[in-house]
Amino acid sequence: MAAVQPFTDVVANNVPGQKGKEQSNIFLHGVHLFHSGLYLHYIIFRMKIIDFLR
Repeated sequence: MAAVQPFTDVVANNVPGQKGKEQSNIFLHGVHLFHSGLYLHYIIFRMKIIDFLR
């Protein structure tokens, strides 16, 4: 989570309007993107290893 925090702080500070709800939405969206990126990376990594072992 520590790696995601600075990015979300920067984005949330640049968002106009009320910060309460929008900030939490941006934070959740950033965390979701971060985790889905890790997951995709993991799947591709597994596929490459399986091809290598074949």
